[in-house]
Amino acid sequence: MSHELPPTIDPAAALRWQQAAPAASPWLHEEVARRMQERLDWIVKPPQRWCHWQPVRGGLQAHALLRQRYAQSECLVYEA
Repeated sequence: MSHELPPTIDPAAALRWQQAAPAASPWLHEEVARRMQERLDWIVKPPQRWCHWQPVRGGLQAHALLRQRYAQSECLVYEA
């Protein structure tokens, strides 16, 4: 087993990525989120609350689907 640490993210590149917020969600993120919806059927007890981490990057359409699925749950949105 290697004891080397994984490479770190360049701080300047991370800041540039964070500041370049897209006007719309990337289509691939939306497609992956749409396909993952069916896997949520495995959750038999709906959450009391859930957090969507950066929904613009993750998919605003997916966010709407999650809000619909968990309408009785509190939704927290985190935008870094």
